[in-house]
Amino acid sequence: MNRTVGIAKWRGSISRERTPVGANEAFIAMIGQAWDDIHSVFVASSFENDMSRRLKWWIQDEHHDANRPWSVSSQAEEVTFDDNGNIVAIGKPDLWLNVGSMQILYECKRLNIIDKNGNLSRNQKQYIDENGIQRFTTEKYSSRTKICGMIGFVMNGDLADAQTSIVNSMHQCSSAKAVINPKKPFPCDNSYRLKTKHKADTGKLLHIHHLLLPVGNHV
Repeated sequence: MNRTVGIAKWRGSISRERTPVGANEAFIAMIGQAWDDIHSVFVASSFENDMSRRLKWWIQDEHHDANRPWSVSSQAEEVTFDDNGNIVAIGKPDLWLNVGSMQILYECKRLNIIDKNGNLSRNQKQYIDENGIQRFTTEKYSSRTKICGMIGFVMNGDLADAQTSIVNSMHQCSSAKAVINPKKPFPCDNSYRLKTKHKADTGKLLHIHHLLLPVGNHV
């Protein structure tokens, strides 16, 4: 490769990762690498916080790169002012992608949960409602970049079933113009990715990236 061209490509890659869009794509790729490496430690009873924290650890601590123009933190407080002017915490998003002075927030949920009696709970309601996507559309969690994300841990490993239930439920929190695009590159083997557009209560158009990652046997 011509050295000048090689340097240009390298600089272009670094430059892209300094933008919210580029950093988000790099982050999603690393989520896939992390999941390939660590998913075997999780079982059907694993907790959501344990899984999201281990993802953060793998990316930010185990594979720390001082030259990376973005960083990841876990469950940092999102704060605002109350009616009396006091600063209060309103939640702790599971993963924060920090790009310079901007943040891209990801919320994580368990899907297709099997209880001790063997009963299946798809849990798509919590993925969609005020515990999930609506935290972004109501702007409880602010998104100055207009980019945010959801990670669904599919606890029984049945990715196809989880995908169907999430996509079929999406109309509850999106307009008819929402774009569902499952053709984006998957972050890793046995995973699923889609992107949707949602209009927030303030009128802001949000781009939500969805990653479904299987726990347990891959179906």
